[in-house]
Amino acid sequence: METKREYDLIVIMNPELALEQAKEELESILKEFNAEIKIADVLGRKDLQYERKKYTNGLYLEYKILLDKAKASELQYRLNIHNNVLQYFLKNLAKK
Repeated sequence: METKREYDLIVIMNPELALEQAKEELESILKEFNAEIKIADVLGRKDLQYERKKYTNGLYLEYKILLDKAKASELQYRLNIHNNVLQYFLKNLAKK
């Protein structure tokens, strides 16, 4: 039996991507992990505080998702190795 938890996911994507391409790439990864997207929001292109993968700005995307708790670490690994992901923040909203 899957135990789904609610997570807040903020991803900084490669700024050279088109907005739709960035959303499609991220949402296809989330679908691989059977994540249910509750809210998807584009925060836009913003300057980074420091350089990441030779970029000084990034495309920020925010998602509220339901995800099986056992798949959260697998998702983090996948985001770490994805070429177009500069950085991400995954927070379990159940933890205070």
